[in-house]
Amino acid sequence: MKITVPALCLLILSAAAAEEQMEFMGFSADGEHFACAIFGIYEGSAFPYGKVYVYDSVSGIVSDSMAYTDQTGEMDPDSVIGKILADNADFLLRYDIQEENVGLPLEFPVLDSPPGASMLHFSFHEPCEGLPQGLYSLDLFQNITDSATVFFGIHPSTCRLQLTRASYSCSMELLDWDSSPLMDETVYNFGLEGLRLHPSGVMVIFLSCTIQGFEIPETITVPLIVNDFTGLEQL
Repeated sequence: MKITVPALCLLILSAAAAEEQMEFMGFSADGEHFACAIFGIYEGSAFPYGKVYVYDSVSGIVSDSMAYTDQTGEMDPDSVIGKILADNADFLLRYDIQEENVGLPLEFPVLDSPPGASMLHFSFHEPCEGLPQGLYSLDLFQNITDSATVFFGIHPSTCRLQLTRASYSCSMELLDWDSSPLMDETVYNFGLEGLRLHPSGVMVIFLSCTIQGFEIPETITVPLIVNDFTGLEQL
């Protein structure tokens, strides 16, 4: 199994921002690249900013990026992304990124989660390389690592993420934060924000991570790329 940690996870942390948001921009037709945008308002200066990143879906390396900060403070953060793309019309086209290509159609049935876990259930009915069609769940387990340290009532935590194939009740581990953390920052809470699945067998999972902000807790979203489902497809 090969799990790829995008370099963006570290780049995001260079900007202390309030209410930072991430938006999936689209896959390339072959699934070898995808793009995401992050945008928000810098704490301190209160300037709106936006950044667009293109990833290599195999290596997880950021292939290219563009950024802009509105130093007038007059733009909405999401409008900053529009300006970046309007001023650089060929940016996404260089990697064949198609904004309408959001991957396979996914259904998200509402099912109960077991105690101590948060789960995101999804199903798909079109072919995906290496991943059989059907019902799955992403299972996120988190534990406090230091009960003596408190920041706004929350403690430093760690997490594990598993992918479970419902029809066979079998799971594979996607992430063990202790052995392969996505970033160096101390995280106080984790959440599942969503996922995208390309027919070529690329899954992009979005994790929300609560960290120490400029003054108060700040929640950012980081992507995890999974492109090998060896084990699940053989059952």
